[in-house]
Formats: sequence, structure tokens, C-alpha cells
Amino acid sequence: IWRRERDQAAGFLFLYIDESQKAHVRAVKNNPRKIWTTLRDIHQQKKPGTRFSTFNMLFAITKDDDESLLTLVGRVSKAVDAIKASRPEQYILEDLDTELESMALICSLPSDYNNFVSSLLLLDSLDVAKLKAAFHNE
Repeated sequence: IWRRERDQAAGFLFLYIDESQKAHVRAVKNNPRKIWTTLRDIHQQKKPGTRFSTFNMLFAITKDDDESLLTLVGRVSKAVDAIKASRPEQYILEDLDTELESMALICSLPSDYNNFVSSLLLLDSLDVAKLKAAFHNE
């Protein structure tokens, strides 16, 4: 019975996936879990630059004049969910500390460093030592 339900779930997912995305999951179209994780891995990149952007979005949230406090709470919760989704599975508090220090360094730069900042956000990690070396070389 579970195989039939698995096949139904896979078929349902595959039917509702946009045609442009089916190429990504065609090889795993009979496995709903793999369909889901494949698309997640493609569209929810778990890179430091992504987390940097999600933190920026979180801290840029301000209450709109006509917005209720409950709606504001919902927007903040959604931003926090985006941060959580951008973390790799083995993410620890020390990783957060390192990334926050790096983010503070990057955010402290004036706008004439925008090209430099863009290149930093493409790094595989926002390691403070790598960042300090990049600052030194700039």
C-alpha cells in the first residue's frame, strides 16, 4: 500500500511541477522525496551569500504605516524561516558567530566598495580569516 501512495505522491508532484523544472527531476520522478530535495537544493541555495541576503532582509523590515502588528510579526517570522532554510544541515552556533562578524565587516563598507562586496558574497564561506585576507588584498 505504501508503494502505491509513494507512486501517487510522485505522480502528483511531477504533474504540478512547471515544465521548465521537470528536466531537473526526470531521473528521480518516481521518488517524491528526491523530487522535493532536488528542487529544494536547486532553488534554496545554502550559501553564505544567501544567508547574508536573508539577514539583510530581516533587519530591513520596518512596520508600514497601515500595517497591523500581527502582520508585521508574520513578515518577521517569514524572514526568519528564510534564514533557517538557507542554513546547511550541520550549521552550529560558531558558524553563525563567524558569519555575523563577516557580515558586520561587509556592511561597514561604503557604497564605493559594492563590486568588492559582490565578489565577497560569491565565496563558498564567509570565513573571517578569508575575509580579512581579501580586505588586505583590496
